[in-house]
Amino acid sequence: MTETQTQPTTKPPAPPKKARTGIPKSTGVTLHDAAGDIMRITAIVKNDGTAQSFVVHRVLGEDGKTKSVTRGATQSHTNMDAARASIEKLKAAAVAKGWTARATRVGAAKPDAFDASSLPAPRRKK
Repeated sequence: MTETQTQPTTKPPAPPKKARTGIPKSTGVTLHDAAGDIMRITAIVKNDGTAQSFVVHRVLGEDGKTKSVTRGATQSHTNMDAARASIEKLKAAAVAKGWTARATRVGAAKPDAFDASSLPAPRRKK
């Protein structure tokens, strides 16, 4: 008589992660109007290396919730640099019509709770 032995199942190794190239796959700008509507101008890189830019307009209802979202002004570009130039032209046209870009929020860092000469002690187990 022979005993049947089962082999433990092992997972195949995960494929290596792709290295980041440092080139962003998308970029965009958000503009606002006085009524609270939002216009997002975005450019993305496609898998074949070309780029696409488009505009998304979000209209708010009376209750402050999104009433409708529409997409338009889609353009194809040979590369991301051309798409960025297109975004700047679209942004200039939107600002001329009354859209505004809000200032970037930059928060102040909290002061250090301790310095290198007085590191905190580890917590004791109860």
